[in-house]
Amino acid sequence: MEFLAWWYEQPWYLRWGIALVPIVVGLIRFATGVFWPWAFAVGGVLVLINVGKLLRKRKSSDDFNF
Repeated sequence: MEFLAWWYEQPWYLRWGIALVPIVVGLIRFATGVFWPWAFAVGGVLVLINVGKLLRKRKSSDDFNF
């Protein structure tokens, strides 16, 4: 849980940059004929954490009060 606390404190551009680096590296390696599934897994998990933070940030307790 300490990682998530540290991760959420970072600026958005740093979080997304770090999350996309393994995916880009994996795509470059895939283009050269080598498949690195761990690169896509690490990048995908970090992207999901970032998306989760975006959804949590935009969700309000008053969204469903009519």
